[in-house]
Amino acid sequence: MNHKFAARTALRGALALALALSLSAGAWALELVPVGQAVGLEMRLEGVMVAGLAAEDQGGSPAGDAGVLPGDLIVSLDGEAVSSGEQLLQGLANWDGGAMALGLRRGEKELRCEVTPEAGENGAARLGLWLQDSVAGIGTVTFYDPESGLYAALGHGITDTDTGLLLPLQEGVLVKSAVTAVRRGESGAPGALEGQPISQEILGTIEENSFWGIFGKLYAPPEGGEPLTLAAVGEVHAGDAEILCNVSGTQVERFQVRITQVSGISDDCRDLQLQVTDPALLEKTGGIVQGMSGSPILQDGKLVGAVTHVLIGDPTRGFGILAEHMLSKARELQAA
Repeated sequence: MNHKFAARTALRGALALALALSLSAGAWALELVPVGQAVGLEMRLEGVMVAGLAAEDQGGSPAGDAGVLPGDLIVSLDGEAVSSGEQLLQGLANWDGGAMALGLRRGEKELRCEVTPEAGENGAARLGLWLQDSVAGIGTVTFYDPESGLYAALGHGITDTDTGLLLPLQEGVLVKSAVTAVRRGESGAPGALEGQPISQEILGTIEENSFWGIFGKLYAPPEGGEPLTLAAVGEVHAGDAEILCNVSGTQVERFQVRITQVSGISDDCRDLQLQVTDPALLEKTGGIVQGMSGSPILQDGKLVGAVTHVLIGDPTRGFGILAEHMLSKARELQAA
């Protein structure tokens, strides 16, 4: 995906500035267009993330022995900035047999770790780490502002599957994709949507990856969506509702759900509880599955929120975040 990022590097600064100014100035319209479209997500991280340590039967981990942990972000090697796995490998190629200094980011802390690599094949420096510098997947766009093109998606952050830590975004894009298969959810085994890109078209940017969703700007907003009023927190209530969801191809459909409890704005993106009641969706997916995160929730003709989590023991039930919560967090992030 490097060519996609290279093609938009010059635009990123201008788009980020426009996003910050729009959100901090309250540019989001009172009416927003709910989407429900599944898209491909491609992100490059700010550095190289340590996804794991090599086990003893794999040769062990010199870096792990020196204090490097899964979830750490490698941002420099011997004082030189590192932003990709390729750069890290190039730096390791200059190893002279001694210790090397790794610059790490662990949460909000900046750390320095002295590591003496082992000689691997052909004498190359070996750290004994499993590394990740990018991530790709599928998710659902919740809503966008038809005036500015700014959007919100997922309703929760993109995190490392092993550590649960929020992945630090350098830059990212949305790509046009289709849902090609569904793994049905069962009790104790969450299902998932499976998808793949259907063109090289970049639909938009990913400018923020936060605990409350991802945010950016759409280049090509979906056609046919009708703006709806954003429901205030006090207007959301237990009762019948709908979700907009893409579980086959590129088709967005309406499915019936029931909001069973409204907790109000929470710290874990679980502002409300819901249960899937639509027979067609239950037959297709078994309920809520991975990849549906971000599916907009509608009630009383208004945009209420987005699906965020499934209840592991019962895939027919899950949680959602209030749309007002997503909007307010977007403003806070960009005003900071």
